[in-house]
Amino acid sequence: MQETNRQAEAKGLKVAVGLNNRHVYRTEEIIQAIHGGELGELIAFYVYRCENAHSLGRQGDFSPLQHQLRRIFNFNWLTGGFIVDALIHNLDICSWAHQKRPVAALGMGGRLFRQDQDELIDNANVQYTFDDGKIMNMYTVAMANTWHGFRAVIHGSKGSAVLGEGVNDPRMFADWNAQRPSQRPFWAPRSDWNDSYQTQHNRFFKAIRENTAWNEMERGVEATFTAVMGRMAMETGQLVTADEAWASTFQYAPNLADLRLGHDSPTMPDANGNYRIPRPGRATIDEPFRERIG
Repeated sequence: MQETNRQAEAKGLKVAVGLNNRHVYRTEEIIQAIHGGELGELIAFYVYRCENAHSLGRQGDFSPLQHQLRRIFNFNWLTGGFIVDALIHNLDICSWAHQKRPVAALGMGGRLFRQDQDELIDNANVQYTFDDGKIMNMYTVAMANTWHGFRAVIHGSKGSAVLGEGVNDPRMFADWNAQRPSQRPFWAPRSDWNDSYQTQHNRFFKAIRENTAWNEMERGVEATFTAVMGRMAMETGQLVTADEAWASTFQYAPNLADLRLGHDSPTMPDANGNYRIPRPGRATIDEPFRERIG
């Protein structure tokens, strides 16, 4: 993607990516305030997405490949996994606030209760480290009757901020506990609500019509890589550095260009209809299903 983007830049093409939360007026405003020092020195970052279990739906008479193409969010070769799908936005928001990308990740996760015949996890925790030693902790569950929350929280020397995807009205609080509902904010945005999807398209089309600079690809690649590195750490249970993740050649679906609808899927179920799930401690970043020797 980076190499393709260099060609796009050489041709003067405009490039947008799907991180629409970068175009929420109120999120832009709180990020500007954070960069301006309103929250003080940034200390720690937290990303949450906790919700009900995801549905799979019945396979019926469809082949495994047809079934998976209808349920793309349930299979890793089609989407990159739950961390990439569901948590990329707030991982990106925290990196935007810190103006850095993580250089390592340590994680753990998998299935506690989920029995659906797919590849989805139902819990994960990833601790990301920035090059200045600061930590971004990502926590997710997809289970009924558990605490549900969808946000990013940033701690600074002057308090804490709650913001990001899932938060319509970002705020800053003069306390570390931004989760407390009775807290009164010391900072709130003045911007109106906007449809971030429409705003992103408006800005993109304006750049095309007026031939002004517009290229979001590099941060799109970086945000996706942050999520993928967390997935690698979660699946293996290992401390994964950015250099190790970049060097990995693993693909869930090699030879994808040769795939046809009548073929087997790149990931096939066993005789009972179950799929292999990566096992932390017995997987590597170059093969999530290989059992580690020794």
